[in-house]
Amino acid sequence: SSGINAEYGGGLYSLVWSCSTAMAQELTEMEGEEFVGRVNAALHAESRSSGVVAVMDNVWEELGLLHETPHSPNITELVGPRAKFPLGFSNSARYVGPRVALVGDAAHRVHPLAGQGANIGYRGVRELVSAIESSPGLDIGDYRVLNKYETAQQRLAVPMLAFIDAMQR
Repeated sequence: SSGINAEYGGGLYSLVWSCSTAMAQELTEMEGEEFVGRVNAALHAESRSSGVVAVMDNVWEELGLLHETPHSPNITELVGPRAKFPLGFSNSARYVGPRVALVGDAAHRVHPLAGQGANIGYRGVRELVSAIESSPGLDIGDYRVLNKYETAQQRLAVPMLAFIDAMQR
């Protein structure tokens, strides 16, 4: 298994660090101890959040989703290999076709910056179930059922996907 050990309730954690291609190369080539020091320095540095992140924090607080100010863990060791991969974004123009509904990663791909990819996918499942349940007597593959799902899910997903993508830029 791979991850990091941290003084944060014990256990093994994963870390996603969104950065430039050059910095990703530098971080990948560092020795483990140097990498742990670099992670801790970044986690405990004064916040240099973008305006978009500050707005997002305010939105979470207003919605009652931010119950306390999060604090950063202290990383103690690296366990296993590090990997790097390019961050990406895509969104299907259509979430439905003849008797087909795209849900989750089949409909869109978003980088893990805000950890919302799975949540957007879960909302898609909920919207599809809702469209089916609110259409008694119609076949689940009927275009009216599928279009109801597509409209609802795109109204939820597209703004969130765009917001997450803007945070990364």
